[in-house]
Amino acid sequence: MNEENLMANRLCELAVRAYNNNYYTYTEFLGLMEQSILHRLAKSDERMRGIGYTVYGGIEDAERVVAAFGNREELGYEPEFSIACLRVSPLNDKFSDRLTHRDYLGALMNLGIKREQVGDIYISGNCGYIYCLTGMADYLINNLNQIKHTNVSCVITDESPDIQKNQKELVIQVPSERIDVITAKAYKLSRGTVMKLIAGKKVFINGCLCESSSKTVCSNDIVSVRGYGRYRYTGVVGTTGKGNLKATINVY
Repeated sequence: MNEENLMANRLCELAVRAYNNNYYTYTEFLGLMEQSILHRLAKSDERMRGIGYTVYGGIEDAERVVAAFGNREELGYEPEFSIACLRVSPLNDKFSDRLTHRDYLGALMNLGIKREQVGDIYISGNCGYIYCLTGMADYLINNLNQIKHTNVSCVITDESPDIQKNQKELVIQVPSERIDVITAKAYKLSRGTVMKLIAGKKVFINGCLCESSSKTVCSNDIVSVRGYGRYRYTGVVGTTGKGNLKATINVY
């Protein structure tokens, strides 16, 4: 049985358990491919029929999310996601390295942390924000002491990183709202390159795998492209004199 089938069975098992026992069940953090499997199962698998689910990653528009299975209307209460946000700060700003997302992730993996235990990681100034399962928070606070050559401190925080600060709004001119056209403009790629990314299962729309280069992007869709990042398509704002569409996107 391949990894996709194993994940599908695991998700269905959690959904059925929630339905049979009348309580919420939760996954660990799901990546984009795992989310795509979840969304597909919810539409087509008999085991998931009538069983609701909610996804949340600790912050709005998170790329990595935890899924909660169960219907709020039937259970009478909202799911409680066990997600903590940790703020990681250098002990001495003057001598700290300029840390990247890869540096943070590498430090976590060196501690033996599994990827499914950690959600999104954001960089804001000299600080990093790590979303993790609550059960991992104390371990990280006590053991995440260094990233690259920088000594750091790690605390639980109610703050949210200012992800808007790192977004860049672009106005683009395109002949249509096809995914290959919009994505090519977003990252200054050829449409042929984007088509190869789609064929390689590297492009997702709202957590669902995009399997067609001709798929239309809708306003407020979030497109994730592995190796390039994410952008929100905010829609058409006008037309050019030559009949092309003027649209805006926010690139993360």
